[in-house]
Amino acid sequence: MPQPLPPRQPLRLALQFFASYGLRRGLGLLVTRAISRHRGSSIDDFTDRLATPFDLYPRRAPPATHPFDLLYEVDTSGFQHGATLGDASPALPRTHSKSLPAPETRTAAPPRRLLSSALWNTAYYGIAPSIFDRALALVGTPAGSQQRDPPDWSRFTFVDLGCGKGRALLLASRYPFRHILGIELDAALAATAQANLRRFRAPWQQTHSLEVRHADATAADLPLTPLVLYLYNPFLAPALKRVLRRLRTSLRQHPRELWLIYINPPAAHVLHSFPFLRPVARTTLLLDPEDALPDRLGSTQEEVAVFHILPPG
Repeated sequence: MPQPLPPRQPLRLALQFFASYGLRRGLGLLVTRAISRHRGSSIDDFTDRLATPFDLYPRRAPPATHPFDLLYEVDTSGFQHGATLGDASPALPRTHSKSLPAPETRTAAPPRRLLSSALWNTAYYGIAPSIFDRALALVGTPAGSQQRDPPDWSRFTFVDLGCGKGRALLLASRYPFRHILGIELDAALAATAQANLRRFRAPWQQTHSLEVRHADATAADLPLTPLVLYLYNPFLAPALKRVLRRLRTSLRQHPRELWLIYINPPAAHVLHSFPFLRPVARTTLLLDPEDALPDRLGSTQEEVAVFHILPPG
């Protein structure tokens, strides 16, 4: 059942809007968006009129449950606006591991910050399986090459920052990763993802070591193994910067190989401002018809950016 949409909060939405686009570009987009969205509108509520142009994520629920959920009897469909998603409590960590424990991690106190990570939530929406597989096919491909040589997945931990209900974790289990980890800020989404891990069965599954943590991705410690770091536009630029600063520190202290997959990348410019990440690919991927049918916006494609880093020597 579609989640009820939250009331629009003009100040929150305006802050998110300008944090994403910057002042100059944001003002230009705001004028265009305000004209296009209000032309012919019959909205009478002043707050709605004021907030609508700032809203980064259209508020239309998907029309159908995705076939993936029907086939595997899980709950990964639906759309939840970022304003409905809450904070993780650092005092009450919640985890579920399907089998093996996570690889070794270092614990550290979360950084002090002025604004909550929940402010930079985008929305929850499950990744299209066809897009996920095509994005992973870009990993291990040298820039400018048509060759497809995937790495030895068994060396890598797959980490989904902002895993939501966990569809990407389930899809990742098709590959023989060392471990699969999802980190989710919202307690209800994390609980749903944990339930999905317990329920999921598929004949093609190769990884059975899966875990979901109810935690703040901007403050979470990452496994000290080679990583495939996966982001499906989980948060806006300020939170992404926090993640990348922490990632840079982790890689300096514990050098290891990293592949970063960023799907629907509106803040890709942020990654380019961290030169330790080497861009490998940026392309547009097409959805299979069964993925396009339940898509909430009728999309037929997604953009993906891939980055890579090798330890020195």
